[in-house]
Amino acid sequence: MPRVPLSHVLPDQFKSWAGAACAALVLGACGSSAKTDDPTLGRVGFAIEFPDGVDIEYVDYEVDLTFLEEQPPETYLHRETHETRRGGELTEVVPCHTTSSGTGLNQVDITAYVKVPSRDEPYKLQSSAVFQCKRNADTLVNVTLSLLGAYDGGFVDIDAIPIGTLCSSAFTQHADTTYGVCGEAACGRGDGEDYWVFASHCESLQAQTPTFWICGSPADWNVNFEDATAYFPPPQHDGQWSFGVVALDGYTMAQADPTLTDPSGKLTVWTGASGTKANLTRTNGHVVANGSEPEVYLFAADLELAPDQVGLPVTHVLMLVHETSIGSRIAYQTKFGACDQPALDVSLYPGSPMIDVRRESADSVKLILADPATGFATLVAHCQTDWDRTGPAPKPVVRCGAPSPILP
Repeated sequence: MPRVPLSHVLPDQFKSWAGAACAALVLGACGSSAKTDDPTLGRVGFAIEFPDGVDIEYVDYEVDLTFLEEQPPETYLHRETHETRRGGELTEVVPCHTTSSGTGLNQVDITAYVKVPSRDEPYKLQSSAVFQCKRNADTLVNVTLSLLGAYDGGFVDIDAIPIGTLCSSAFTQHADTTYGVCGEAACGRGDGEDYWVFASHCESLQAQTPTFWICGSPADWNVNFEDATAYFPPPQHDGQWSFGVVALDGYTMAQADPTLTDPSGKLTVWTGASGTKANLTRTNGHVVANGSEPEVYLFAADLELAPDQVGLPVTHVLMLVHETSIGSRIAYQTKFGACDQPALDVSLYPGSPMIDVRRESADSVKLILADPATGFATLVAHCQTDWDRTGPAPKPVVRCGAPSPILP
């Protein structure tokens, strides 16, 4: 069961796009005095919070817990909660399972049916997570749900996408002195050659200014609240250029979780992110715009990279997960670096949908992959930032390993 399965809706005609709201799901497993050979351990507590200002009529929930160390995995609990109000809050207490050794790998699948006044049918959101249930000990797991609510804006024909930010863009051509950005004195050209303006507007689910990660060069960027605009005079030589933005939501969870947040609770791993990207090609002196297009990422993670020289600051690298027709593709970028560079070593995980991404440390994450037939977690892979020293100068990269069974 994918963690964020809200489907893309791309109507034939340009329409509006939707806003989003985020919910944090907290699971705590409380220990008990169960016998050593008893596979049931204590309780798991659920608490979901939606941000202020989200207009929700009610939420229906379905909660499923599966013990992954059974063969085949056993879904031992299904619980339904109807017409939860007060902002969609959910409070549940349920058991989790261990083996006779006192630990056990469990998967929680949450389905939320969220009713908002602007829509006849409720939104269906699904989210999954894998956690280790421990005998006589508390366990904390956070999961993020994204909720779409309607508002108008932008140029892109997206009605529903599974993210916490939404972006729209326009890509236009202008004479080089229209705004004085590329006048003769600045560019050294008097040929009246055109330049291109790539304007992106992005909004976050919290109605706050999103954090922009800007990629591609050479371009003159101007960022102003929700707007990021690139002015691009194409170089004289033939070539191809891509540049764009990824917008990240500054959501802060009530409960900090080192697998998803920094110590203050601010997200560093996102269930989805939105962006826009433009492409230009110059062939035989002619510039062709390949258009601008929305980018939707299944997951995003802000990872650190220790400096390669003493005294330099930490480098931040944004890891991005694309959901493709053949599998999950891992890419990365640095701010103002090249867009969507493929991860080194392993960049594609075909045949197994990705259901979760979790930080293992400030510079590494684990990817949890599911069996497409059952939706249960079966594989895990690891990605880490590194310095690639094979070129003339070291450059930040993300390296990913091959998947291995989630259970030894």
